[in-house]
Amino acid sequence: MFRAMYQRTTMDATHLSSSKKSGNRKEGRQNLLYITIIVLIIYSFIDATAEADWPDCNFQCKAGDVQVVDLWLGDADGNALSSCDQGSSETAYVWARIENNANDPRYALILLADVYVNGDLVKSFYDQGLCLMDYIAPKSISALPLYSFTWSCGQEVKLERLVLSWETAHGTSCDNANRECHNRNTKCFSGQEMVIQTSPQECLIQGPYMVCQIASTDYAPIVAGTFGKDYLAEWYLDGAAVQSSSKDGSLEVNWNPYAVGYHVLGLIVEWIDKKGIVVRTSQCQMNVAVVPLPSAVITQTD
Repeated sequence: MFRAMYQRTTMDATHLSSSKKSGNRKEGRQNLLYITIIVLIIYSFIDATAEADWPDCNFQCKAGDVQVVDLWLGDADGNALSSCDQGSSETAYVWARIENNANDPRYALILLADVYVNGDLVKSFYDQGLCLMDYIAPKSISALPLYSFTWSCGQEVKLERLVLSWETAHGTSCDNANRECHNRNTKCFSGQEMVIQTSPQECLIQGPYMVCQIASTDYAPIVAGTFGKDYLAEWYLDGAAVQSSSKDGSLEVNWNPYAVGYHVLGLIVEWIDKKGIVVRTSQCQMNVAVVPLPSAVITQTD
């Protein structure tokens, strides 16, 4: 009987020890599983944060089918500002040229941006996004004013944290679209920072005002305010077109066929965008005095 009791006691102790070890292993596996899940969650959060598109809105994709392709400072009609005296003031408008490269319309175009003048924040559209238009047609370009203010000649104007977003759902408009960044559940957006060109676009002619009739003279266009755009230079002499074979638009004039006297040399500069559309034209001219070849007659005197 004692032997049987001893055997049962030994068996119970062995079973208890085995059960305890099995429970510890099970608990260890559960703890390891919990730790693994927590690590994966933290890693996923960090990875998603690192790869998230700026800004931190509810955007679903970053696309380039609708973009702000151009910004400039102009008057109420969109004309680029003319030359001004340093420090003089006038009402200026920040204009934007919007392009839709998609084959379908885009709706409720919302702009988020901060406007800086000489480094000072003067306007932010992040509190309430600016709805530019209800609708933009496919494969089209639209120009419209964003903001007006009193501008002093020479001040630098920038748009920072610029984000343009839109909807693809038909029927979405400025009236029913979310405008704030934190609840902007738009289809896509494009973002960049852009400097507004404030220097007036203008042209000048570089070359001599007085030339000899038999001399060939070089003239070059001096252009300002191109802000990276390409331009075309067209020359005119006394109203007739003169061809230039130079890549930089320079012109060589052979004055020999022209009569002595004053002639008008004209230059027309056209700034064009990447689509080949003329966005600005400037003209200038100069009067050139053509003088005859000096000559002298030597006579013998007594």
